[in-house]
Amino acid sequence: MHDAPLAPFGLLARLSLSFITWDPPFFLGIHFSARLNQFQSTVISPPTFSVVTICRNNRVGLEATLANVARQTERGFEHLIVDGGSTDGSRELLEQHGDWPWLRWTSEPDDGIYDALDKGLRQATGRYVIFLNAGDTFCSDDVLEKVAAQLGADDDVVYGDAMLVKMTPAGTLAWRKTGNHLSPDVRNNVCHQATFFRRELHVQETYDTRFQILGDKDLLMRLWRRQARFRRIDLCVCNYLVGGISSLQGTRLRTEQELLLLRWLNGHAPMTIGSLLRGAAWLASIQVRVALRRWLGDKAFNRMRALVGRPPLEPPAT
Repeated sequence: MHDAPLAPFGLLARLSLSFITWDPPFFLGIHFSARLNQFQSTVISPPTFSVVTICRNNRVGLEATLANVARQTERGFEHLIVDGGSTDGSRELLEQHGDWPWLRWTSEPDDGIYDALDKGLRQATGRYVIFLNAGDTFCSDDVLEKVAAQLGADDDVVYGDAMLVKMTPAGTLAWRKTGNHLSPDVRNNVCHQATFFRRELHVQETYDTRFQILGDKDLLMRLWRRQARFRRIDLCVCNYLVGGISSLQGTRLRTEQELLLLRWLNGHAPMTIGSLLRGAAWLASIQVRVALRRWLGDKAFNRMRALVGRPPLEPPAT
């Protein structure tokens, strides 16, 4: 499954995200006829950007992403939807927008998240590729325009910040994440949905489909090992809905975190005493947090996180 269901907070999540991004709620029936006519007269080929969205049985999230991307002021983009054979009306939704010239889509079974991302990458024609999952949105209508104005001739990977949005029974939490591609800690590394990849480079380094959760982090490490040129821009790129597959598979997530760290220590980064110490400290911190959470219990552990300004964690998956 590509996207964890938002129920029972699905509608609440969409409304809250609409408020945060000033997006009109999907049920207001906002039409894009004026936008469509304007876009048709100014479409650019080949496009600067390919926006790839993967989804499966998340029509509400897909509708939010479609509407948000359609409002981008930058004309040089295409939007590619890779649907994993949804049965919830997602395909019918895509068929309704068959007159959008920037939109292309497929709907067929796949072998998981990273297989779907690779499918989208193979279909892309833009100079740069960015991946927005169903339910994720750009922070503003001019994100692509602002990024296009800052792209340099030597940029291989350009990334900005992400606004992380988490739905809880107590309300909506949102906080801005600034990534650092030099960090071995996946919590502090670059947000995949806020990253633009040069397509010609990305097709040479595809996703390792043996990963279920952290294949994007593995890709970033491999690109860095190839001495790809990374650059951060001071821009909020995307609103990222926290609560997908990575929060539902606690044991698997920790296993993949440790695998990534071992790869990082085994040549995916410059080997120095400092990097070894940082990696060892990060691995130890994982074990300490797991033990502390088990000892305190979820309620007390989340209270402790709140004291340092961190959002609450969901109960760990078994």
